[in-house]
Amino acid sequence: MRPFTIPVKHKFLAGFTLIELLVVIAIIGILFTFITTGVQTARRKAAQAKCANNLRQIGIALSLYATDHGERFPQSLDELYPEYVDDMEVFACPSSGNSTPSDPSGGDYAYHTGLTASSDSIEPIAADKSGNHKHGGNVLYVGGQVKWESGANWSPPF
Repeated sequence: MRPFTIPVKHKFLAGFTLIELLVVIAIIGILFTFITTGVQTARRKAAQAKCANNLRQIGIALSLYATDHGERFPQSLDELYPEYVDDMEVFACPSSGNSTPSDPSGGDYAYHTGLTASSDSIEPIAADKSGNHKHGGNVLYVGGQVKWESGANWSPPF
């Protein structure tokens, strides 16, 4: 004969305690903060690179203009459109938040008039307008190079 046993069902509740849940939520929040900061930094750097590319295109157009006009640069950026630059997006800095300008001189880049192709190659000819980027701006030099210049109260060097 078998001994008499009472069937007992043990119920174990699988789940998280409140503390464990709060720790997981805190870790997810910290990871989200790191990811968000990284994405914002990447977007800012991408906008700076696009802006530098726009200035390089303007530099190429200025060089072509100078070749066609006796080694002198135009009196304004308006003279580059549409023969040397056919897309108005080139005159819009992606960091400025402004829409595409209706004319090149109304764009997001300042232009230094009075220079010629024989000017010193390290003379700035075009640059971001103040406020396009936080803490700096891109500068185009007569030699065609574009450099990022940083500073808290940055403004075009001319």
